[in-house]
Amino acid sequence: MTALQRFLSWLRKPTASKQLVPQMEGLRFVALLAVFMLHFEQVVQYRLVEGDHGGAARFASAFCGIGDFGVQLFFAVSGFVLALPFARWRLLGGRPVGLRDYMTRRLWRLEPPLLINLLIMLVIAVWVLKKLSLMEGLWRFGMTMSYLHYVTLGEMSPLNRVTWSLETEAQFYLAMPLLALVFKIGRPMWRRLTMVGLAALCMAFKAQMNKAMLPAQFEYFAAGIVLADLYLTDWASKLGTSARWDVAGAVAWVALPVTLMSFAVVENVARSALLVVLVFVAFSAALMGRVSHRLSAGRVVTLIGGMCYSFYLYHDPVLKLAGGRLSALVPDLGYWPRFGLGLLVLVPLVMVITVVMYALCERPFMGRKRTRTATTA
Repeated sequence: MTALQRFLSWLRKPTASKQLVPQMEGLRFVALLAVFMLHFEQVVQYRLVEGDHGGAARFASAFCGIGDFGVQLFFAVSGFVLALPFARWRLLGGRPVGLRDYMTRRLWRLEPPLLINLLIMLVIAVWVLKKLSLMEGLWRFGMTMSYLHYVTLGEMSPLNRVTWSLETEAQFYLAMPLLALVFKIGRPMWRRLTMVGLAALCMAFKAQMNKAMLPAQFEYFAAGIVLADLYLTDWASKLGTSARWDVAGAVAWVALPVTLMSFAVVENVARSALLVVLVFVAFSAALMGRVSHRLSAGRVVTLIGGMCYSFYLYHDPVLKLAGGRLSALVPDLGYWPRFGLGLLVLVPLVMVITVVMYALCERPFMGRKRTRTATTA
């Protein structure tokens, strides 16, 4: 094994092999790619070029603009991943999930990388860019690190705007032990319908909610929970065997951007229901489809997907800071030359910084041995 191969092997997420579902890492990659293209195109549009550059550029901008839906894909993955140990316990008689262990593991895994990121962003905002006073920066830092910024203030954190979705994730982490009680329902149809009904209730009122509140996004978490149920029970012996699921998944992945671009200004229950169904079908295909199962577990996509937290935290600040410098150094050559230049310069830069920050600030907090506790959900 070469030094590069050893390094790449080391970069892979250290987790119990029996509990890792590589397809979920592949789906994280898809979600990450969507969010990255949204923010990348914003840098191209607002920092690197000026004016209208024709219909093709407008279409590219609109297509990348739907990348904010990648956040909802992340929510569906979180629903699956966090529900899985509870479902194994309740449905298959697996190891009980201790509440203290569960909460400690979430904090230890997620909080240190976030604090390091926010400290870096605080220094940049206060002393480098001078956009915030020290007192304002410290207040924003406290609100962001406690997952309360968007929920209470209704605006993105000036330290790192992507952290609004982490507030929703934190609420789900707290709610998951309670939601896991659904796995006590013995009849599969009734426990799945219970989750679908709860999702439908949340969708009925989501238009009136702050988007960072869990009920406003709950249908995607619910899709992941139902998927975890099916994965462990009905589908356990048939994973990666169905060509029909490949076809269904392909249709769903095409229909998602078409739906998002066609009805971008319409927010209603029917649209929400259609989107979550398409996500559920696309994710199901990744588990059940013969080809989709292999593609979503590819070595490259799972490697990058495993680093998604660091990538998510750092990609947007790096794009904005480096994009601004690139705009000042290179004349405006038009939309597509700038788009290509951005890909050549910004993508490798984001990847290098992500790998460094992942190796230094995230991976050391992964794979820690969990404590045993008798307090269970």
